[in-house]
Amino acid sequence: MRHYIKGLSPFFGVEQQPSDTPDALLWSITAPVEAASGKEPGLFTENLGRPTDFSRWFAETRIWAPWLAPRQGRDVFQPDKDAILAAFELKDGSHLVLLAISGIADCLSVFRHDGDGTVVIHSQNDREEKGTVQAIAAIGTTLENAVAASMYCARRIVTRYEESLGQTDAEYQALIDGFKPQWLENWCRCLVYTLQCTGSG
Repeated sequence: MRHYIKGLSPFFGVEQQPSDTPDALLWSITAPVEAASGKEPGLFTENLGRPTDFSRWFAETRIWAPWLAPRQGRDVFQPDKDAILAAFELKDGSHLVLLAISGIADCLSVFRHDGDGTVVIHSQNDREEKGTVQAIAAIGTTLENAVAASMYCARRIVTRYEESLGQTDAEYQALIDGFKPQWLENWCRCLVYTLQCTGSG
């Protein structure tokens, strides 16, 4: 992954993962975050690195808890809000997608920037025990492939977490069993359409 992100911080654990999407490479990104203390959450902020030689970027940002909004730019990654997904079109024609994972063991993770284009991962741990920051990086020959690969991986991670707690009830299991891969593909098409409409596609 160091080929795609300059100055990748050694603080993060990076492990290549199998991809459910053709023509895509996938990595999990993890780091420890301190426990909460009373009403004060444990906080983590660390530079991840800077995507290599990209021509433009797109992000899905959190306006507030239930609302997302698109942001885009060129040359320098500088979204004005916390992002849950960031996509970069690299000059070699490939696409890098970063996806922050939240909701596992009460950790909320987002992407920020350092003012100079470096991607920063910020996480908040609401449990009174140490937690884990989790994110995903995917490289695809197309944006659709990279987004789909990251979403499939996130689904695996969340499902395993729920199963480890014994919280996968019959209704939730029915949703998993009835899941259709084309749902994510259709979501990817909607995302690409949004990129095109905003001038980033």
